[in-house]
Amino acid sequence: MVVIAPSNLTNNSSDRNAIDVRWSGENGYVTVPYVIAPDLGQCQKLYLVCVSYVGFIGGEQNVYVSPYCTVGNICHELLHSLGFYHEHSRVDREDHIQIHFENVIKGKENNFNKVAGNTLDLPYDLGSILHYGRCVVLLLGKATVIPKNVNEQIGQRTHLSELDVRRLHKLYKCGDR
Repeated sequence: MVVIAPSNLTNNSSDRNAIDVRWSGENGYVTVPYVIAPDLGQCQKLYLVCVSYVGFIGGEQNVYVSPYCTVGNICHELLHSLGFYHEHSRVDREDHIQIHFENVIKGKENNFNKVAGNTLDLPYDLGSILHYGRCVVLLLGKATVIPKNVNEQIGQRTHLSELDVRRLHKLYKCGDR
């Protein structure tokens, strides 16, 4: 069960890419039961945390959100819980982006680790909801992630990209449903 709960944790990203097991279902359908914690709307403290494990870990799985997480942030974390890593973690990222590690806050470098995951034979997606933007996890206001085509927009938290949807369909064998 995915529990969307208020966060009282600090962002420990080292556990976010630890598990890569997808949810299962019967008769070709996958059901991810969820509960929205009743105290989610009651949060008054400022927690800058949206975090989830990657993939099905068995039993209850918390997706922690702060009052300042947008719907896009929550969708981003739910895709992690469904088994997807950050798009900029792909081993072929250097064909599309450059990471400026000198601009990454010390201790946050693991947010840019490469993961040799299953790309599902889909192209790299600069517009994925799972791709960081230019100035995330930054230092001194300098860009961290730069696309090879400097005019290209990268990372967003407003919608699933077409490739995000195709990726979900392929991983969970949704076909035309």
